[in-house]
Amino acid sequence: MQADMILYNGNFLTLNEKAPTASALAVKDGKIIQVGSNDDIKPHQGEETKVIDLHGKTAVPGFIDSHIHLISLGLDMQVIDLCGITTKESLLSRLEAAIRDTPSGNWVKGYGFDETHMDELPDIMELDSVSPENPVYLESLDYLTCIVNSKSMAKVDMHPRKGVTMDTFRNSGEPTGVIRVEDEKLLYQVANVPTLDPVDPDLPESELEHSIEIASKKVLESGITSIHDPQLPPNALRAFMNAVRGGRTPLRLYLGCDRNRDIPLERYIQEGIGTEPIQDLLKLGMVKLFADDRMSVREFRARVKESHQAGLQLSIHATNINETRNAIEALEEVLEDTPRHNHRHRIEHADNIDEDILERARKIGLVVAAQPEIVYKLEPKYPQDVMKVAYNSMISAGTNVSGGS
Repeated sequence: MQADMILYNGNFLTLNEKAPTASALAVKDGKIIQVGSNDDIKPHQGEETKVIDLHGKTAVPGFIDSHIHLISLGLDMQVIDLCGITTKESLLSRLEAAIRDTPSGNWVKGYGFDETHMDELPDIMELDSVSPENPVYLESLDYLTCIVNSKSMAKVDMHPRKGVTMDTFRNSGEPTGVIRVEDEKLLYQVANVPTLDPVDPDLPESELEHSIEIASKKVLESGITSIHDPQLPPNALRAFMNAVRGGRTPLRLYLGCDRNRDIPLERYIQEGIGTEPIQDLLKLGMVKLFADDRMSVREFRARVKESHQAGLQLSIHATNINETRNAIEALEEVLEDTPRHNHRHRIEHADNIDEDILERARKIGLVVAAQPEIVYKLEPKYPQDVMKVAYNSMISAGTNVSGGS
């Protein structure tokens, strides 16, 4: 079979225990058709085959990121960097540049201005002069102040609220567009700004598709060729499907639906959860739940049971021992009632566990979707007995452990 591309004279790390290294490989229609020595691959070379000499360089399979929020990454990449700005004119100039590359009607967000280092803040009229068609939301470095234009102000909750202050013009008493809060959690609530993570279910699919496209290019630069994104509302699932069909992402995508919202599982099934892959690039198969206190234990277990019985893979967020126990108890219960071979139910994070949890997870065949970066950042906060159960302990115990960013 003639290959489309051959890579040779390389040091390929195959991850195959029987043949851990190779010097060449052949690719046809986007798939590897043979791995071996230079001589093994040579018969696949034809007149139109692209041949690349690696000159001894090492090559590895593309990374699979088992937990990433790709749309959130893309949306975040479009947030205007306002760090270090000291003048109102500089801020408005940076906003104006961003507006030129933003479709009319889409949100424009900025982050990082420090009022203590600025001459003055722009007001709502000045933002309107730069952005009359796009809602604007600019957030301070400390998350306690934001500035909005009229398009965005129309969405603001104007009811008096403790801990919230809205600056007003001295003569008219009308809002200047500057909102101040005492607690950072209040800012998004008052401004009614679409959230980036998790993805807001009301964001336009076109905006999400653009975010998928730019984020896909970003992760490819790091060698990531396949991703799992476990927590998506219906609009985001449709955006991913459109992006694949439109050729806007080359990534292999395994996606999950957000069942923490009051959106019935039937709705997600209608969107394609559990169906055949699209173009061999996209599969919808996960159901994301949080094992915390955002819903009652009874409701949580009912949703676990519903998803399991539908033949879907559960992806349960658990970041402390109590949450992880709650998740494992629910999974133990449904697996006892309705056994399922190779269910591959997952615990997301699981960065705070003990030996008992480790053994129970191994016994029922759970996958641990871990994020080592979180442990690195939070290590001083973990009890010593928890730190003893490191990721290598899970691997040594026979637990299937994956890694995400």
